[in-house]
Amino acid sequence: MAVQKVKLHMCAWMIDEFANDDLRQKWIPQLAGMEKLASYCLTEPDNGSDAGNIKTSAKLQGDHYIVNGTKVFISGGGDTDVYVVMCRTGEAGPKGITCMLVDKESPGLAFGQKEKK
Repeated sequence: MAVQKVKLHMCAWMIDEFANDDLRQKWIPQLAGMEKLASYCLTEPDNGSDAGNIKTSAKLQGDHYIVNGTKVFISGGGDTDVYVVMCRTGEAGPKGITCMLVDKESPGLAFGQKEKK
């Protein structure tokens, strides 16, 4: 439970600090009340948590982004309501990274087998 609270706090802080008002109003009250859960998604199979070298990309298509990539070791993956996903939208290195909110109902979102612990 303690890990979940730390993760929720980090995700809620990022949404509160950087998201627009609509997203803040949608997610912050529910996350703060633990009615909804969030997962922070940075770690990738080939790069670990090296944010500057992530491969997951997001391309603008019309009025939304198409996110393409793989994340691993995501606490709560498959069980949370919103994913705070680090992805590449620009140049190589850390300046090309964008944080996207991905709702659990997003088309194409898939999860691998859960790790046995």
